[in-house]
Amino acid sequence: MKRLMKKSLFLSMALVLILLSLGNISYAEDFKKNDWPIAKGTFIQKELVRTWDDAKWQSEFRYLKEAGMRYIILAPTAYSANGGPTRTIYPSDHFTMEEGYPDLVDNILRNAQQAGFKVFLGLNFDGDWWSKSARDPKWLNSKMEEGNIIADELYKKYHSKYKNTFYGWYWVWEVDNLNFQKIEEQKTLAEAININLRYVKQLNKKMPFMLCPFMNSAVGEPEAYKQMWMNVFKTADFRKGDIFAPQDSVGAGGLNMDNFREWFQVLREAVDTEKGLQFWSDAETFDHSDWSSAPLNRFVEQLEGVEPYVDNIISFAYSHYYSPNVGKNVYHQTYVDYVKNGVLETVPPSTPDDLMAESDYAAAVQLRWAPSLDNIGVIGYKVYRNDVSLTSKLIQPQAYVDRTAEPETEYTYEVSAVDAAGNESERSAAKVVMTPPLQENLAKGKPYTVSEPAHDNYSDLLGVELTDGNRAIATYADVAWQGRNLNKPYSMTVDLGKSENIIGVSAGFLQELPVGIVLPRTVVYYISEDNLNFQKIGVTAKPEGITEDTQTVEYKTAGLSNITGRYVKIEIDAAGAWSFIDELEVR
Repeated sequence: MKRLMKKSLFLSMALVLILLSLGNISYAEDFKKNDWPIAKGTFIQKELVRTWDDAKWQSEFRYLKEAGMRYIILAPTAYSANGGPTRTIYPSDHFTMEEGYPDLVDNILRNAQQAGFKVFLGLNFDGDWWSKSARDPKWLNSKMEEGNIIADELYKKYHSKYKNTFYGWYWVWEVDNLNFQKIEEQKTLAEAININLRYVKQLNKKMPFMLCPFMNSAVGEPEAYKQMWMNVFKTADFRKGDIFAPQDSVGAGGLNMDNFREWFQVLREAVDTEKGLQFWSDAETFDHSDWSSAPLNRFVEQLEGVEPYVDNIISFAYSHYYSPNVGKNVYHQTYVDYVKNGVLETVPPSTPDDLMAESDYAAAVQLRWAPSLDNIGVIGYKVYRNDVSLTSKLIQPQAYVDRTAEPETEYTYEVSAVDAAGNESERSAAKVVMTPPLQENLAKGKPYTVSEPAHDNYSDLLGVELTDGNRAIATYADVAWQGRNLNKPYSMTVDLGKSENIIGVSAGFLQELPVGIVLPRTVVYYISEDNLNFQKIGVTAKPEGITEDTQTVEYKTAGLSNITGRYVKIEIDAAGAWSFIDELEVR
């Protein structure tokens, strides 16, 4: 019996090896064996995983296994920009390793090997690509030669150690449909690709080579893009098993849910002219309007839309937008349910209750409501004013400030809840509000001083951001934010120009915990006539009931009386972490 079992096992293993040797056929069969499409891999970028230990890596791989994935793409492994030096995320003999990074390449390969994943390693990238691309062939070819040095190092350092895990190469340079419309530009592109293609083929002819271009319907037509790639394929030395995996461009806004299918249909025709080349889709999991996670009904529609045309699907990027390791457990649970059952759940959240609304001296309307319940979980809320949705972005906490309300105007507000699958609840009971007369923002356009300069990456070079009247949205990527990372309190003092009667002071702050941005423990408010002697007029602690969601929170003191002064100062206790502030208002 044991001999028969061993023989059966041997034959099964042999069959698996034969199938794997067939290249793109096995990928397609693996992808098509389900009755519904799923993403089989995800990109991971260095900023997300810099501090991950083995336990965190293994937890991520467990989540990805639950989601039906088997591939990881780490890119880039080397980066440069603005003529600066190339820096790597692994110990290099030719380039300087990026400060503050461990050997991320070894980290991911070691943990992927333990978890049974296949890894594509990205080569180099230079931020000047966006301004130079094919218009500077000499520069481009020099970067491809640099990529060969990177490939050589990566292969020699890691392949023998992780030969069953270090699976393929990723060409990081993103090709669009605007900068390569001319035949000579397409030829330059193909020859540049060949510099890397031919080199990695010499290193190991079995390792697939992947690239992920993108497209924008505002600057071109699908048929022209199809012809562009057919021209590139004629010159580029793609081999059987190499992978052409266009970004579906839905998240980034280049395409939309109405037209992305047409682009993939014609690109399938282009790929079919290159024998043995695999056609994958890189499905985007985000919404570029605010860099939030896309609802899963949109993501699943993206998967279903490309399924008739592609051999496989990966994502940019499950780990960044749907993983519990970045606080997205609700998305993960909902998607895993889809992976198992082939349909998204359709149970909407409960209707939000206890909607409260009030308006203050700024004529803004503050809304608060009780949290909704869902069979898996709520991801946010939609606020309606006079039957029209106020924002395209879901509101994360159970609170919202409507700053677009006009003074002395009546409004009707309602709130609904949305889950990760995109199911929306019934709207709450309506709340009617009459806004009061507007009190002028005395700080708008006024100069101010700071006790500590903002960090260079989140600076206020012109010294106007705090009083320009522009409030930042809930992402640190918004340039309206000032950011500081200090182990002591910092302060801002605004000069109103003359002594004014003051009834309230406020400032807006950001919470984005996945990147270490926290709300202040306290904000203290002061007033002065001479900018030397200050009197404390109020203090606000971090509000109770703040969830861990990314959000903006306004700290304010209101209802002041008999307060007069020319200089208004706020002092922020940032708890020794990143603190982001956007606007200081005095009324």
